[in-house]
Amino acid sequence: MRPALLRRLPSLRFVPQSEPLLPVDADRRYPALADDLLAVREHLAPAFAEFDRAALDHQNRFRRQRLLIALGAALAAGLGGLEAAFERQWWPGVLVGVLSATVAAAGRVDRERAVHEDYLGARVRAERLRALHFRYLSGRPPFDGPDAERRLALRRAVSAVRHGKDPT
Repeated sequence: MRPALLRRLPSLRFVPQSEPLLPVDADRRYPALADDLLAVREHLAPAFAEFDRAALDHQNRFRRQRLLIALGAALAAGLGGLEAAFERQWWPGVLVGVLSATVAAAGRVDRERAVHEDYLGARVRAERLRALHFRYLSGRPPFDGPDAERRLALRRAVSAVRHGKDPT
């Protein structure tokens, strides 16, 4: 486990792991909800895991890009000091120029790729699915009818979230 100070730093070889939506022993702990838990596992949990992993991946990519830009900018500033120290040499200025252009290009790529928006979109979908899971298990509308209608409403709501629409 990484120290607390370093946990939020991005990883180069990041494999997103989604936390399960339902506890492993939920069926044993809540036998009265066994049918509803099965419906959530079949219809909602896979979509939640997909969007949760996508959000974690985009978040790591965004943090990695931002960290590289910050480190590049700090290095360019340090090289600016080197340029001042070696005022008769041409190479420190070239290094500063190349590094500054690289950092600027990385910032532009960061904006064009819209990684942060991708992260936010996936996170919103995952959290909407998490909210649906609670609504379904509590029998709140539109999940308050007979079992067949509830499952159909759940499938429709999951499909709506997958397509970026409001599930209600």
